[in-house]
Amino acid sequence: MSKQLEARLLQDIKATHASKGQKLFNLEDIVPIMKEAAQVIAEDEFTNCFVSKPQRSWNWNAYLFLAWLLGIVVRYGILFPLRIALLLLGSFIVFWMIFISYLVNKERRQQIQVKALQFYCQVFIAAFSGVIRYHGPQPERRGNQVFVANHTTVFDIVVLQQNFCFSVVGQKHPGVMGFFQDWVLSGLGCLWFDRKESQDREKIAKLIRGHVHDPSKLPLLLFPEGVCVNNEYCVMFKKGAFELEATVYPIAMKYNFVFSDPFYNSREQTFVTHTLKLLTSWAVVCDVWYLEPQRIQPGENVVDFTNRVKSMIAKKAGLINVQWDGYLKYFRPSPRFLDERRKIFASNLVRRYSSHNLVQLEKTAMLNSISPSLAAGATGTPPAGTVRAEGGLGVGVGVGLTQPATNAELATSPTQVKSRTGSLGADGSEGVHQGKEEDLTQPQPVQ
Repeated sequence: MSKQLEARLLQDIKATHASKGQKLFNLEDIVPIMKEAAQVIAEDEFTNCFVSKPQRSWNWNAYLFLAWLLGIVVRYGILFPLRIALLLLGSFIVFWMIFISYLVNKERRQQIQVKALQFYCQVFIAAFSGVIRYHGPQPERRGNQVFVANHTTVFDIVVLQQNFCFSVVGQKHPGVMGFFQDWVLSGLGCLWFDRKESQDREKIAKLIRGHVHDPSKLPLLLFPEGVCVNNEYCVMFKKGAFELEATVYPIAMKYNFVFSDPFYNSREQTFVTHTLKLLTSWAVVCDVWYLEPQRIQPGENVVDFTNRVKSMIAKKAGLINVQWDGYLKYFRPSPRFLDERRKIFASNLVRRYSSHNLVQLEKTAMLNSISPSLAAGATGTPPAGTVRAEGGLGVGVGVGLTQPATNAELATSPTQVKSRTGSLGADGSEGVHQGKEEDLTQPQPVQ
């Protein structure tokens, strides 16, 4: 995908430079670069989707500073140890529940594991001092259904799982998060893939279709954005979840940033760092809306259906609806792309500063410099301080035309003198015109 995107950008850049005029220098040569820089600085809407909301300082006087210090003591000295103890106790109980599940038959095993995982999610919510408010009718397990929701943090799964169990589709992660995916969530029948592998994407698409149409499996939960967004914007939904010919159940989630910042910025945080940040915050407050189920309407294509469901979620959660592809978050211009762009700009400069264009520019400047003499020659009265050029060595401008002989001309460089007194021959010598006048009102051919 990165190579295709870079190829399209390079084509646009080439087309932009090819459409320029034939002047030696054109202000439009640098306008595209200046425009791109200004857009990045002034209205980088894409980056705004993936940055944390800045914290406002409020401990700016003596008594507020003491309150802030008291809050630090409470959060790190009292709440954090209690929350760690609660997580360890809950983990111990869940471990024994899963161990016992492998001692019974397969049907009973899945029931025990589902109950254990739902209990574990409740333990995490309690450890975060979570306040979760659910709006709308609770989902029911039916066949041929798929749930879609906006994505802010990896703990979105925890918030939703404690109320209703889902099978989840998501990106495969290494480390601690990978351990939870492989061992803790294995009883839910979740589907994990690597977005960098095209074969994984094709394989997971078949597994998703088979999972949705299997009534014996848990309902499927997908995050069509594909990445975590900062809960202020809603980026483009992937249409794969809407091509399954299944009933789509939208879920809108909105977090309260007064008590914590639940946004998981994978470029700046690890899973452990993100978890510790939530454990040391005051609370995780979230509203969850279960919206009306949606199906594709007659005459509506998949893209329109996807955008309609996305607009419903964004409107309900109070998010800004944008059309950016969230996967561009992982895009970085390759050295090859940067080199090609430099070559395009350099070739444009070489073309404009070629020797042919320089000669044409000198002739144009020379014609512009003698225009006052042409006007004076039309009246038959040479202006003061001019010398008549009639034959001999030099450039004649016709009978009755005069050439200004100013101090600036006397100080001209040898290159300028050659361009004024004749054209250069093929061997580089100066062309001499004896007793012949030359009309410079017409462009002279280059030898």
